[in-house]
Amino acid sequence: MAVFTQFRIMMSQLAHLSNRSYVFEDYVWSHTPLPYTLYDYALRPARVPLNAFIAGPSAGGPMPHPRAVSAEFYEKVCPAHERTFISSAEAKDISDGEEILKWWTQKIQSTTARCVEVGNEPPVFDWFFFGTDRVLSIWPSLSSSPILQDFTWSPLVTSGVARNLNLLSHNPLAVVPETVNALVAVHLRRGDYARHC
Repeated sequence: MAVFTQFRIMMSQLAHLSNRSYVFEDYVWSHTPLPYTLYDYALRPARVPLNAFIAGPSAGGPMPHPRAVSAEFYEKVCPAHERTFISSAEAKDISDGEEILKWWTQKIQSTTARCVEVGNEPPVFDWFFFGTDRVLSIWPSLSSSPILQDFTWSPLVTSGVARNLNLLSHNPLAVVPETVNALVAVHLRRGDYARHC
């Protein structure tokens, strides 16, 4: 989920810098046409709405520039024959994060097409990128951007944290604050990663 969210934040920032609407998709576990898929002998939803995880500009929330739109909306207003495709294979081999954003911003702004689609083979921001110091140069612009300033976890996530916060407290009678300003996350690998651990 971490890379899933990081990728969306970075692509939202790229859309914001390019003065374009970011197109967000649901979390897709499986591309089956059915609503559920079988994994490890259990049914799981094939798709989960993005708003089950995050809220804010990356998930279509309010922002001063063009708002993010759902993939379903994009399909309606931008039929395939009206799209300009930019292959990520065209990208220069740049290591610095801020330079990557600048290159892509200029590339996207150089087209006058109404509907622009950026390919993701190879990914514009892959999981190797987030595990290095290459991402640090992005922080000054990202930290002041509405993409991050107005980012929030979904009400479903925050209510889950609120329900379980007392389990992590040294005082079982502690009152859970309405907003959690500081939180340490511990990710225990399970589910599809059980075999890796």
